[in-house]
Amino acid sequence: MEEVESEQLRSTGTFTGPRGHILHYNRVLPPATVSRCGLIVFLHGLGEYSSRYTNLFDELARHGWVVYAHDYVGHGLSEGDRMYFDRFDDVVADAESFIGFAKSDSQSTKPCVLLGNSLGGLVANFVVLRQTQLVDAVIFVAPGLDVPRTWLLHVQSAVASVLSAVFPKWRIVPGGDRNSSEEKMVSTASIHSYVQDIASQDKELQEFDGMGHLMLLESTRHQVFQSVGQWLHHRYHN
Repeated sequence: MEEVESEQLRSTGTFTGPRGHILHYNRVLPPATVSRCGLIVFLHGLGEYSSRYTNLFDELARHGWVVYAHDYVGHGLSEGDRMYFDRFDDVVADAESFIGFAKSDSQSTKPCVLLGNSLGGLVANFVVLRQTQLVDAVIFVAPGLDVPRTWLLHVQSAVASVLSAVFPKWRIVPGGDRNSSEEKMVSTASIHSYVQDIASQDKELQEFDGMGHLMLLESTRHQVFQSVGQWLHHRYHN
């Protein structure tokens, strides 16, 4: 099911997740005059929804990227109890299913890049841990790899030891991390340590001064947009 919002760029639709939930998604296509570089699948944060980031999607599409982003179960326009999921693994499984859907729906044969913001960064980690071949690269923005105890996200506490013990050894796809120097919601020390331990040699960490956790929504967000665009251009420009 799909509803077109713009003849050139934006559309919305639904797909059925592996547990039968009807999940809403946004899709943004490049203008017809722009050559396509590949596919980006975006994963949002806790309590958010995909259409919150349409400015980012539009910017990526203008540079040739097809962008897909779904609302997690219980988030946005997707089915489910509000901001609730039975298991974190279910969110990861939905994301894996959506990546496959996006590849098929877009008919893309070019690189697939996973872009995870906040909790979406944690989801992206587990996607690549479980199915390394599913994507060609991953970009994290303020990823929820670890959190101060003032932010009670028990799901992250439960899986943090698994990430630190296993994921850096398995990591082989290119990775980019964008983080704020004023970050309060996630642990910047853990992010630094994580990036250092990533096995892939194609990795990059960039920090932005004076920005908070929601870097992609701040008035200076275009600095982050530009940085992400440059990272992609360096690797996948036609």
